[in-house]
Amino acid sequence: MREDHPPFTRPGTQVQATDRTDNDEITYGIVGERVNRALQSGASNYFQIDDKTGQIYLTQTVLNTNITDFLLTLQACDNGIPARCVNADIRIIIIRDSFPPKFVYNTATGLFSNR
Repeated sequence: MREDHPPFTRPGTQVQATDRTDNDEITYGIVGERVNRALQSGASNYFQIDDKTGQIYLTQTVLNTNITDFLLTLQACDNGIPARCVNADIRIIIIRDSFPPKFVYNTATGLFSNR
């Protein structure tokens, strides 16, 4: 999942579940979302999921935050009677590589002394 996606597209990643016995339609949901920041953690509202396709989307940027990772609890349910559901936890780690360090000059020299 990348925030710097092509224009006019939405960043996202997809989860998928199958019903091996009845071939029922599956619906998806996020039942828990926790954010971890540099010195704190708590509930958040940074993600949404398409309940039909399982596509997960960011709802707001994380670029200018101190967020380190998220823990999402996803749920997939079939449409049987009774409905059967399964939960899965996924961890999303924020990697900040948008602007890697660059040197202005190819070489640099310096003089250090012990005075």
